[in-house]
Amino acid sequence: MFDNENLQLNIEEVKRQNKKFVVWTVVLSFLCVVLIAVSVLNVTVFDIVIVDGTSMSQTLLNGDVLRYNKVNKNPSRDEIVIIKGVIGKDEDGNDRWIIKRVIGLPGDKVEIIDGKVYRTEQGKEREELSNYGHAYTYPPYSEQTVWELGENEIFYLGDNREPFGSSDSRVFGPCTYEDIVGVVPAFSVSIKGITTFMQKNIVMPIKSFLGN
Repeated sequence: MFDNENLQLNIEEVKRQNKKFVVWTVVLSFLCVVLIAVSVLNVTVFDIVIVDGTSMSQTLLNGDVLRYNKVNKNPSRDEIVIIKGVIGKDEDGNDRWIIKRVIGLPGDKVEIIDGKVYRTEQGKEREELSNYGHAYTYPPYSEQTVWELGENEIFYLGDNREPFGSSDSRVFGPCTYEDIVGVVPAFSVSIKGITTFMQKNIVMPIKSFLGN
């Protein structure tokens, strides 16, 4: 004789277990899709850059690891960018890179007056820009204090505005869009601590172990 009550309980338990299995299958499938998407983005869109020097302090510190968008060559004002071809080549003949902040774009007027940076966009009022934690933006090492940017010119500064703290457009003049290697998105700066920790304590040891 079958115990109908126990049989019914077993059926209900099987249904609950099946429901849990379906839920976990959906969750794991979603996570797999996310991981694949992130991996694809990491390979095709994003790359790693390690900050060398203090020209972007206090925003970025020497040794910080950042993800940058290597596809985006069209930065917006105030974004952090990587620039090539400004300070020559390394011993292997490759362009050296610098990391700076975009201050002005084509059509803008940039001024450095009494330790403050001003930007005038076409059709807008002049605005005072942040000194990014520094009390004073030191003037350029030449007499030029005003830049009116042409159609393919980008004016950039390091966030370190102390004397000799950053070699940038005050020294080299504007760069061009062809000089842009990529753009560092805001989220990358926000999670730089996590990215730096993972790169130095997980990724690099693994690569070292594998002999890469």
